[in-house]
Amino acid sequence: MATVNSTWISFLRQYGPIPQNDNMYDEAIQRMVKRKKIDPILIEGRFVDELIENFRSDSPMSVILTGTAGDGKTYHCREVWTALGGTFEEWDKPDKVKVISLGTITLHVVKDLSELTDNERDLFIEFSESVLHRQPQSVYLIAANDGQLIEALKQICETPATSIVKKRIEDLLVSDNVESDDLNLRLYNLSRISAAWALPKIVKSLLEHPGWEQCTQCAFKENVDLSQRCPIWENRTRLEGNYNDQIIQSRILDLLELCEINGLHLPIRQLLLLVSNMILGHPEARDRLMSCCERHC
Repeated sequence: MATVNSTWISFLRQYGPIPQNDNMYDEAIQRMVKRKKIDPILIEGRFVDELIENFRSDSPMSVILTGTAGDGKTYHCREVWTALGGTFEEWDKPDKVKVISLGTITLHVVKDLSELTDNERDLFIEFSESVLHRQPQSVYLIAANDGQLIEALKQICETPATSIVKKRIEDLLVSDNVESDDLNLRLYNLSRISAAWALPKIVKSLLEHPGWEQCTQCAFKENVDLSQRCPIWENRTRLEGNYNDQIIQSRILDLLELCEINGLHLPIRQLLLLVSNMILGHPEARDRLMSCCERHC
């Protein structure tokens, strides 16, 4: 029988619960995309368009992106960076603060606040001066986990500007508001993105990925003999749910809504892990995730 060792299945496997702890980080995924020469999994960023529109406007506002690990902060920053004319090569450079011109205004992008040393976090002084002015010469896009942001605010030098800005940011975090009346600043908490909103988009992106075309040449794809049929393709078919009214997706959405009612947040990274495990998971496979080789060899 003709079989295929799919590059796509190998790539999808990296999203599952395997021992490599960094396999789900945006930078690691982008490296794999280039190495394997495969299309990335594209998922709509909840605020990407809104952020791009803000920084393209005549009066852009600075933005803080906060949330838990895996909520997509780095992804939002990278999408904004490239949409505004920044290159992937520049993004991959080790510079902790990326700088790009927006005409007469300069945008500073901090994709991970935790990477900055205590001295480097003094940029918050300039940031504070900037957000107190309605027509600043510099604006900022800063990504930070909730705890990192609070800790950084505690450590920055006290000036009249930083005292005001720290208090306003803390108020925004507590109130879940996006803007403060007296600051040229927006704060988006990506942890407030509903998992029930994100899951259908993740499932659609995975099921419609062009990588599945590699499976069309495999004799095990839809073998009449059930014992010889590819379980990976069968899992994909059941998740798609065309013959059972998407009952699996419906039940998972119900569970996610219950999680949110009970205060449990699942970030995008964990939802990707969940869906990849639904397609590839098997208790007897290596790392409990199936591969083409394990199925056909």
